[in-house]
Amino acid sequence: MTSSRSPAAVQRHEILDYETYEEQRAELRARALETKRLRRVTTAGCLAFLFENRETVRYQVLEMVRTERIVKDADVRHELDTYNELLGGRGELGCTLLVGIDDPDERDRKLTRWLDLPGHLYLLTADGRRVRPIWDPRQVGETRLSSVQYLKFPVGDEAPVAIGSDHPDLTDETPLSPEQRAALQRDLGEWARPTPPPSTSRAPRTGEGDTMLEIGAQAPSFTLLDTAREERTLADFRGRPLVIAFFPAAFTGVCEKELCTFRDSLAGLNEVGAAVVAISVDAPFANAAFVERNNLNFAVLSDYRRDAVRAYGVAHDDFAGMQGYTAAKRSVFVVSGEGKIAYAWIAPNPGVEPDYDAVGQAVRALESSSAS
Repeated sequence: MTSSRSPAAVQRHEILDYETYEEQRAELRARALETKRLRRVTTAGCLAFLFENRETVRYQVLEMVRTERIVKDADVRHELDTYNELLGGRGELGCTLLVGIDDPDERDRKLTRWLDLPGHLYLLTADGRRVRPIWDPRQVGETRLSSVQYLKFPVGDEAPVAIGSDHPDLTDETPLSPEQRAALQRDLGEWARPTPPPSTSRAPRTGEGDTMLEIGAQAPSFTLLDTAREERTLADFRGRPLVIAFFPAAFTGVCEKELCTFRDSLAGLNEVGAAVVAISVDAPFANAAFVERNNLNFAVLSDYRRDAVRAYGVAHDDFAGMQGYTAAKRSVFVVSGEGKIAYAWIAPNPGVEPDYDAVGQAVRALESSSAS
């Protein structure tokens, strides 16, 4: 992930309010479209790559602010955090890939057959190396590839000379023009910019050492966005036992199974006065789609700033081999009505599900102790 403090990231002061942007939109839009023209490359007929930079990201955030009439500072910062993730880190080029197939039936057939496509893409360097991308595994489902992919190519300090695919169905290589190479070289040079100072409006992190919380310790407070982008806090659940389930990523098999298990057991937990909340680093709109798909009947919150995963000691840095990307470790905490940790479990790896019986026993023990 590209931090909002990185030299390449778009900063809050660069985002105009929507009324001011409306006045300047024609000029800014023309500049953004020219920036995209220099960074758009198509290969194999249907693989359209757009290399992202500060200008393309700023334009997308400005358009989102304008379209959604966003005025709250926290909401603007959320959009910045979301879109800044498209940018590459030091020595990386971030890009958006669109697999363009017009016919829906043909698109479904081919995206099902092309599950392994990301691993067959490459940028060709001047010395002949094929640099493969880093990608988010959530973009590759169990049976079908998403038609939009967000990729990062660790090319180093020198712009590539070509882009290509060696997938058996999509073997092609497209040279980059001198103009395109110069544009990408400028983007790689963004990391020479001075690093912006830290924002004073962002809450400091706690639990930086990711230490396991002890039983009986005070549960760290949090303020996170739900799927409607409304703020939810730990205090909202005070007075009743709370099961907090951190999960790595929406739309992955183990996470779906885990949260559906909690969904199906919620009635029993409610009978003893308990609530369930799930937390991931996914954006609220991704969580909303995940909730709808699985008919989840409890709050799913977005920790997109990674504050809660740090506070609870469950930050999984460099998740799935993606350097710089932090997800939540699969973990479960049971918090008493007084806000104390009564049960804590962290999975040894993302493929391990929690002991649901143990979670239920911890909840029932709290209920028994409060009744006695």
